[in-house]
Amino acid sequence: MLTIKTVFEETTEVNRSKFIAHLVPHHRFEA
Repeated sequence: MLTIKTVFEETTEVNRSKFIAHLVPHHRFEA
C-alpha cells in the first residue's frame, strides 16, 4: 500500500482528516 501512503503524505491536514474520517467512520474529525 505504498501508493496510499504517498497520497496520504501529500494531502493537506484538512484532506488528511477527511481521509482518516472516511477510513474510520466511527470517528469524527469535525471542527
